[in-house]
Amino acid sequence: MLLKRKISILKPLAEEGNQELQCILSNIYHLGLGVNHNIQQAIKWCQKSPKQGYLIAENNLKTIYLIEKIDKEVLAGNF
Repeated sequence: MLLKRKISILKPLAEEGNQELQCILSNIYHLGLGVNHNIQQAIKWCQKSPKQGYLIAENNLKTIYLIEKIDKEVLAGNF
């Protein structure tokens, strides 16, 4: 419950363009912390941040894509 309240505070600030909070919000959605796991939202927020020069988010975005690729291969029995 506390995490959901914090997310409700973070999200408007991320929407205003805070690049660090955009990256944090991406991680929250990717890991499903206090929200449902939502890869589309994770990617959406993670793509916004590096456009503003926050390079940590660029690395996180690459990690998200890699993890999702591995997950799909494991589910398909190709790993």
